[in-house]
Amino acid sequence: QLASDVSRASGIDVETDFSDDGRASQLSRERALMVYRIAQEALRNVAKHSRAKRARIIVRAQLNDIVVSIQDFGRGFEATDPTHSKGLGLISMAERTRLAEGRFEILSAPGEGTTVRAGVPIKG
Repeated sequence: QLASDVSRASGIDVETDFSDDGRASQLSRERALMVYRIAQEALRNVAKHSRAKRARIIVRAQLNDIVVSIQDFGRGFEATDPTHSKGLGLISMAERTRLAEGRFEILSAPGEGTTVRAGVPIKG
């Protein structure tokens, strides 16, 4: 539903790729909401900053984690540039992931698009 809502509101084609072997249903309601909010904020950033026409949400169970990746095919930015200010959205996604004892990363380069990835332990 999130992908459809973002597509309708922004005009960005948001693809979904979910692979669930049943482990995602083991996420607590709180952690499932956390993963949703991370995806929601990442897509908000795509619509606001990337100039992308297309994005993708990928959700996978990997080992003991649920990993959500939001990838855009937009302008990207220099993620290693210390002068690049981290907006409140990136900070809130990282903080949500930290609170779940997960891991968060941003992969980006100018002209290459951006991928936001958060891995959240299924059990916590």
